[in-house]
Order: sequence, then structure tokens, then C-alpha cells
Amino acid sequence: MIVSFLTFLRDDSNCLFKVLLDICGVDYPEREKRFEVVYHLQSLRLNQRIRVKVECSESDIIPSVSGVYSSANWYEREAHDLFGVKFADHPDLSPILLYDEFEGYPGRKEFPFHDYQEF
Repeated sequence: MIVSFLTFLRDDSNCLFKVLLDICGVDYPEREKRFEVVYHLQSLRLNQRIRVKVECSESDIIPSVSGVYSSANWYEREAHDLFGVKFADHPDLSPILLYDEFEGYPGRKEFPFHDYQEF
């Protein structure tokens, strides 16, 4: 669903949101759908910006939009690294900010920043 919607926003002549500015994750531990994946898009021709939000739980798998916007590759890797959000059909979800053996997700609100992890 998100892939077809973002493709529409990119290609429709009334929208032309050709630039993906950012994808970020947001943690709401009190909600049933704990996370939001937020896409920020820009239309240079129309001088407009739009924000698209997708809610998901820890077990949900969001379709990757790296086929629509190639810059989504690193943004999705970052959201996976920091929040544990899973993206289906992503070409490479290896860590981009953290090392392979890192335990936990530092973007989540309950992450214990005072605990030390060996590097």
C-alpha cells in the first residue's frame, strides 16, 4: 500500500513529489501500534512538502520503498537499526550506525542508555 501511494505521489502530475527528504521512526510505547514510520517528501516544481505516516507494531513488516526512491535505502536501514522496524524486500538491512553485535534498539524509549556494552 505505501509503495503504491508513494509512487502515485511521485508520478502524478498534480503532485510530483520527486524528492524523498527523510524517513524517520517514532516510538509510542503506550500505543497498540507502537511505531510510526514517517516519510517526508518534497515537490520542487510545486514548492510543496508532505508528510506521510505509517503506523506499525513490533511484529509488522513495512514494504520497502527503496524501489521508488533510491535514497530510502539508508533511511530504512537507520530505522531498522534504531527502532527494529522491519522492511520487506529491502536489498540490505545490515547495520548502518551500530555494529553487528549491538544488542537492543537505542531509538526506543525504554533503551537503557546508562548500561555499557563492550565494543
